[in-house]
Amino acid sequence: MKEQQIIDFLKLRNYDIRKTQNARWIDQKCTPDVLSIVADCILEFTQCNIGKSFSIRDIWDSPYTNENVKMIFSKPDLNSDFSMHEYDKFFSQPIKLLAYSGILFETKTGNRNIYIIQNIELLEYLMQRETNALKFLILYIQKVLMDSGIYPLFDNFLQKQDTESFKQLKDGFTHFTINNTAINNATEYFRIFTKIINPLAFYYGKKGTRKGYLSNTIITKDELNYNRINWRDIGKDKNTTRQEYDLINSKGIANSNYLISKAKKVVKRYNDRFNNYLSEVKQEKEESQATQIHHIFPIQDFPLLLTI
Repeated sequence: MKEQQIIDFLKLRNYDIRKTQNARWIDQKCTPDVLSIVADCILEFTQCNIGKSFSIRDIWDSPYTNENVKMIFSKPDLNSDFSMHEYDKFFSQPIKLLAYSGILFETKTGNRNIYIIQNIELLEYLMQRETNALKFLILYIQKVLMDSGIYPLFDNFLQKQDTESFKQLKDGFTHFTINNTAINNATEYFRIFTKIINPLAFYYGKKGTRKGYLSNTIITKDELNYNRINWRDIGKDKNTTRQEYDLINSKGIANSNYLISKAKKVVKRYNDRFNNYLSEVKQEKEESQATQIHHIFPIQDFPLLLTI
């Protein structure tokens, strides 16, 4: 999917928060890595069937979701009693974003929100790579801010990059949020503010915010992810416990295995859709369906290809 296709999709909708009064167009857990894996979990649960409806809890309870989120994000079992509120946010916030953007369609049945896929091409695009999810987030954020009439505040800060313009932006965003949404808690709207300004700052190679203040340096890509390693705490052998090392190592292995599995799945879906389920390597007159995903580059010999 090309960038212009995303722009064209966003142009079809008016995301003006002054009209929708919807504060959940973005939220704390709406990071590139979480958005990408939630998109994958939705596609896995529905088996790419745009007619199959689902709830947030359906995605949460899926064995595929439980296996991958638990391993990659080092979370307890998703069905445990530990931090249920945190899990609810982990799934509900990205799904709410997908609904507000128009990728999903949301309806209400009793007290439950029910969703169906409205744009499967974009959902598959988000699933394929975290960088795809980041690109979408940046374009989406810009469109919402422009439709809502507050992009000039952000643009002013991105141009001036000083304490005064940062204060003007924070104050302006605070007043806008209080006046146009149900959010009136300073901590809550500042968490949302961080998820808005930092992707834009990264895109333009600018300073953003860290811990509530103007950052001293430009925002880097790794800062935008939910599942990020604090590099300041790594590489100091005397201060790194065995448990911490094992956790970091296991997360890396789990993520690599997940990327391999996802890549195979993407290739299979592409082959099923565009090659009529048939193998690309076959004998003359052979019409049997493809059942194996062969690696041109063996995983053990080319581990860095996982990062591409």
